[in-house]
Amino acid sequence: MYLHLGGIGPSHLVARIRIEVFGYVPLIISSEEGSYVVVKVDIQKVRGGMYWTNRWLLNLAGPQLVSQAMVLAIANEESQLHATTVTIISGRVSDMVVGTDNFYIYPMNIPGTIADGGDPLPGWVTLRADFGVGAGRPLRKYWRVYLGENQVVGGVWSPGILLAVKDRMEELLTLVPTICDPQGNEATSVAAKSQLQMRQLRRGTKKRLLPVIPIA
Repeated sequence: MYLHLGGIGPSHLVARIRIEVFGYVPLIISSEEGSYVVVKVDIQKVRGGMYWTNRWLLNLAGPQLVSQAMVLAIANEESQLHATTVTIISGRVSDMVVGTDNFYIYPMNIPGTIADGGDPLPGWVTLRADFGVGAGRPLRKYWRVYLGENQVVGGVWSPGILLAVKDRMEELLTLVPTICDPQGNEATSVAAKSQLQMRQLRRGTKKRLLPVIPIA
């Protein structure tokens, strides 16, 4: 089914949004701390014909409660941490129940905003932020940003990049306050890490030359 949004939303949002939802069954996890529901949001990016995603978890009662505005907020804030050669092309909202086919796909076209600044660093050089989730282990996020070598000063990320991470992610937590870790603990603070994080693809994993999330 397709829903035509007309002029609703930012100009970069594709006007036709694919919505496919089939009898939602939430994933309810029980622990000593109680029960909670976790929904995942995958943000898809492309650069030079290679596709990848970043995943966020939200403490909500089902994919149908994740609004278009939430997905766009995540995409917009992430775009401001990536090189202009990276484009965010879609977001997918789904449950975490194995074997179900419940999801929403939101096509979009949002380029990164940071000029390369010299030769681009390889994809396995990532930007990292740690989100505080109370007394538990921090929620760690890594981004393949393809920023230029000039964004590295003295072997660490420049102050401007670290400030961008802090500002953008703090704003994201106000826009989407249900961002959580796999245990359902909601993030309350963020700290940008100055060290360059080396994150190789898993052994045997090939570069994706086709979209991870289908494009309508």
